[in-house]
Amino acid sequence: SMTVNQSGTIYYIGQDLKIHSYIWNGINGWVHELIPYTYSTSNNQSVIDPAYAKSSIAYEESSGNVIYTGVDGKIQAFYKTGNTWNHRWIDDY
Repeated sequence: SMTVNQSGTIYYIGQDLKIHSYIWNGINGWVHELIPYTYSTSNNQSVIDPAYAKSSIAYEESSGNVIYTGVDGKIQAFYKTGNTWNHRWIDDY
């Protein structure tokens, strides 16, 4: 599964089940990135690595969120603050 934002960045779930992106750079062509992330636990929940996805993926333009279902079955999002990728669970787990 894959999605594209308005600036042309392609986000997809790779064979390794992690979220990747390709960004067009006029000089170097397509540049690959494995989305780096930071996350924290809350409510003493056990955490399954949020970098792994198991469903389709969508990009929500107004919030800048890459939204997907993780291997834990929860709806999650990656979003950028400056140049840093962050992770959150949509349902606030």
